[in-house]
Amino acid sequence: MSAVLELIYHQYPGALRSKERVDVDYVLQFNSAEDLLHALIERKVHGLSFRSLTDLDEYVSQNLGLSLFANKEQRARAVRLVDVRNLVVHNRGVVNRIFKERNPKSDEAVGDRISYNHADALGELLFTIDWIMDLDFRLIQKFKVPTKPRVPRPKIPGFPDASH
Repeated sequence: MSAVLELIYHQYPGALRSKERVDVDYVLQFNSAEDLLHALIERKVHGLSFRSLTDLDEYVSQNLGLSLFANKEQRARAVRLVDVRNLVVHNRGVVNRIFKERNPKSDEAVGDRISYNHADALGELLFTIDWIMDLDFRLIQKFKVPTKPRVPRPKIPGFPDASH
């Protein structure tokens, strides 16, 4: 997402407009307006990278007029996957109160360990690939981002389609 936002901001620098203030000292350290613009884009994208997926979607929707998600189901599944990732990385896969508050419909209880079998994990991987491909397509359409033709993901025998 960071790379795509950088591309969009370079193509449409006006999308960076905000009430955010920049110190004169910061501005004066650059030799050209182009260098300053590049630094401002990098700074904006870096700041956005620390937001939750929900907050990032809100920002992109409000400021760029495009949701990261095609529908509510896609959004809910992607947000849950990020929450699962955070549990695995930061809490050894053990469900905590924060996860449960963000995912109240989940079957796991606080203290349970998140577990995925290979088929579940592959299904989530395929969902993520399909989501990113869909988002990429919508970004290309809206912002005319340079791209290569899309090659559909092949079906994998024995595994359900990730969109279901």
